[in-house]
Amino acid sequence: MTWQISRSLRASLIYGIGILAQHGVGAILLPIYTHWLSTADYGILEILSRTRDVFVLTAGSAIAITTIAFHQLPEFSDRPQRVVLAALLLQSLACLLIGVPVVLGARPIAQHLLGLPDGSFFVVCVTGIFFFDAIHQVVLAAWQARLRATLFVTFQAAMPVVRAGWIVLYLTVRNLGVRGVIVAWLFNSALFAAVMLAILARQLRPWPGWPSRRLLSSMVRYAWPFIPNSIFGFVLSSGDRYFLAALKGMAATGIYGLGYRVAVLYWSLLFVPFQKTWTASMIRLAQDEPGRARLARITDAYLALLGVGLFSFAVFGRHVLRLLVPSSYDGAWNIVPVILLAQYFQALVALLDASLYATRSTRTKAAITGIGALVILALYAATIPRWGTTGAAWSTAAAYGLLAILTDRIGRRRLRIPISRRTTYGLPVAAAVVFTLATAMTGGDQLERLPHGTLAIALFLALAVAGGCIRLREIRAVVTEHLGGGGSGGEAP
Repeated sequence: MTWQISRSLRASLIYGIGILAQHGVGAILLPIYTHWLSTADYGILEILSRTRDVFVLTAGSAIAITTIAFHQLPEFSDRPQRVVLAALLLQSLACLLIGVPVVLGARPIAQHLLGLPDGSFFVVCVTGIFFFDAIHQVVLAAWQARLRATLFVTFQAAMPVVRAGWIVLYLTVRNLGVRGVIVAWLFNSALFAAVMLAILARQLRPWPGWPSRRLLSSMVRYAWPFIPNSIFGFVLSSGDRYFLAALKGMAATGIYGLGYRVAVLYWSLLFVPFQKTWTASMIRLAQDEPGRARLARITDAYLALLGVGLFSFAVFGRHVLRLLVPSSYDGAWNIVPVILLAQYFQALVALLDASLYATRSTRTKAAITGIGALVILALYAATIPRWGTTGAAWSTAAAYGLLAILTDRIGRRRLRIPISRRTTYGLPVAAAVVFTLATAMTGGDQLERLPHGTLAIALFLALAVAGGCIRLREIRAVVTEHLGGGGSGGEAP
């Protein structure tokens, strides 16, 4: 087990390089978007991007998660090639079932759902992007499940880099605006889908044979609850843009979308590399008591580090935004600290999900996310008309907080993993108290200055350590255990 965790740590470092490249490109594109697109045009791009996400989440994520899980389940783990082939077949079928009706109804969808009277071209292009990106997800999930981090990262980093080149060409050279961005995205997705399938075809040799009906039906039963769960997750992560577009206009949507993207870019750098190896190992570790105790120690240590990282960006991140975007987007920073709080709760939910996935409680997971989606829709309706982007941000944070509490309580009943509640909930409380006091005492704009910000971070650390939210000895033990595991020659999994 020590060998496996050390291998996972090395994979996390490789994933981190890929995430850095991927989101580094995203950060580079921000000033290009904001200088060549108005706030209203950026709002349109944000709506189109969210629409692509709902398609991918509906079909793509369910099969991708199932692919990773079936590589770990004992009854199927000895047939990984057939699992991948089955995933590709199911993914293609799901894309056709969703994509064909959307293309046929492109005009009314653009007019009535997206608020784009001349947007049928965009709907067709986004549907094509969805199809190819869904194929990407299955191939990447197969590589992730086998901890082929180098191959995974190579393509995960190359896709946004090449796409950025096409976007720069179509946006700045040919001056095609939002249409150019979407066309560049479509062409890039098709190109990489072809290359990745060619590589995967070679890896599947010799031909494993068609997947059995039992395997296909088992994967469908496992994946099915993830579809409503993904739709609910989309409402939680992206529904605010649609409310803002309908009630406050595309300019407000663009400013909000930019602030949200900056927060998510930074959060992704801290969380996604860890998540990639976490999802590939959590079910295996949760099978016995020592493994669950190890999961709890890892979770407590990681959440402490994540909390410090997010709080630091909430204090000093305004400098980053000013370097990236023109003054017309200055209002985007106002929501970033709140979205960072929401992203902490989202990461917490992903870590607490181990109890549900290990017990195959995917329907319960869908029900929990559904409750969160209903709550956030009610909050959007109540807060966005009056408070606009601020109401949308706080609604998102509140809904993800509720989701974390429900996942924690229900997950512990299914499978107890002894994660410290003092850490999970004490960290955001300490951060909120210190940030509120520091903002009030410095007048807000002064907090980002180095002496004031450094003092705020020091106070947060002191309060968190004194309250037992951050336990330095346990963090040091976890880090030492994992860094020292690679050369110990420990047992293989």
